[in-house]
Amino acid sequence: MQLTVDLEISHTFAHQKNLEKLVGKADVSLKPIPLEALLSQYFSLQLAPDYPLAAVAASADGINVAEGYWMRADPVHLVLQRDSFSLGEPVPLIVSGQDTHQLIATLNAHFAQDGMSFFAGKSGAWYMQWPETPDIRTNLPSSVIGKDIHSFMPKGAYAGKWLSHLNEIQMLLFEHPVNLAREASGLGVVNSIWISGGGSLPAQPEASRQVLLTGDTPLYRGLAKWTGLHYQMPGNVETLLAMPEQDVRLYLQADSGLGTWLDGFYQALKARKIKQLTFNIGFYDRCLVATLQPWDLYRFWQNNKSLENLLA
Repeated sequence: MQLTVDLEISHTFAHQKNLEKLVGKADVSLKPIPLEALLSQYFSLQLAPDYPLAAVAASADGINVAEGYWMRADPVHLVLQRDSFSLGEPVPLIVSGQDTHQLIATLNAHFAQDGMSFFAGKSGAWYMQWPETPDIRTNLPSSVIGKDIHSFMPKGAYAGKWLSHLNEIQMLLFEHPVNLAREASGLGVVNSIWISGGGSLPAQPEASRQVLLTGDTPLYRGLAKWTGLHYQMPGNVETLLAMPEQDVRLYLQADSGLGTWLDGFYQALKARKIKQLTFNIGFYDRCLVATLQPWDLYRFWQNNKSLENLLA
């Protein structure tokens, strides 16, 4: 089996020892693009002007995307700095189903006259549909987190109109009952949205190399649906190894269960049950690609390098 693992980490997980144990002995290269851009290029999604990630994900998230132009509309918290705003983590904010319903109902009531519609997918992800294709180019949120948002606002002929809409959105969210309750509970306030991944659903691509996709995200499910590739919900390392496919691509969350996965990968690689293991480690605006084969584990002369140094 050849296994590719897509993984996004934050500063919190930049000292993950289990990951450094593997990556420290790998052949590595640093790509100056976010993980989602790397994934889009792998699947030959065209940048025109965005990668159409919203339509691909929404198509497998319970939404009919046959018509219109689709964007992700992630609920976010903008952090006030001395003289600017930065995009706070996480993106998107975790918002309950009931709160999502109330916030989206408010947005739809206000923007119905403009032809803009907001939707929540089965996963809880937020999407926005425009009736016509706008001339607007956006930035993936992972490349903006922690930075002054001014330089990353949408560009294009429609950008000015969008900024006007965004001001209205922020006013609607200000002191919304949902946000007042979230603030009282110590949760991050949804004070804005971040749009990205605009486009219409592309035509289905021609059959390519067979890869099994496994990952509990609407984008992974959408990529499988769009390409016609096999999809399976992730289980554990043992279920991966039992799959008949020779090529598997897995999306993992950087959470408390990551260490168990990484230990399993190490043992499976050592036992040569995995012939090649590739990590695509997204770290905000860049991506570390690390490739390992079983004999690489015996590079005793190669000191394990910290992820911080590799990602610098």
